[in-house]
Amino acid sequence: MSGFGVIEDKVSINNHVIVVEKEGEIAHYYRYVNGEVRVSKTIVKPVRFELVPFYPVMLPIRFTNYILVELSRNILVPSKGEVTIYVKIPVNLAVYAYGRHRRFKIIDVFSINKIKYTLYGIPDRGIVARYWRSPPNVDLPEPMMGEAIALVNIRNR
Repeated sequence: MSGFGVIEDKVSINNHVIVVEKEGEIAHYYRYVNGEVRVSKTIVKPVRFELVPFYPVMLPIRFTNYILVELSRNILVPSKGEVTIYVKIPVNLAVYAYGRHRRFKIIDVFSINKIKYTLYGIPDRGIVARYWRSPPNVDLPEPMMGEAIALVNIRNR
């Protein structure tokens, strides 16, 4: 498996390896990073495990609702002009353990991207945001694992 979806037994994503070992009504969940166990959990009566995209502001803990995207190239918009572009933004990855009746529990959240935060504004009243750098794209780009696409409308009033 190379993307989102149901995890049958093992999946590799960059330097992360997720392993699910089932023994009857018990499953053991492991996430390895560079060969070392980072997460180890035992789940009773799971029906399935699923890898899904997740909010990019939850690691290490949730302390912001904002993402600041710095464009890697300048966009020049004439006076009273408007342009619509696409940018890539980060997403975290979450592993859901589903039980019966479609109920689930989030058992792991991680990022395959470097996590960096920045302060937008002045120190005593600024906003902390997850920092990301992206090229502006006129055409819809293809996202990589750990990325999503955002549509941005820029107006110069």
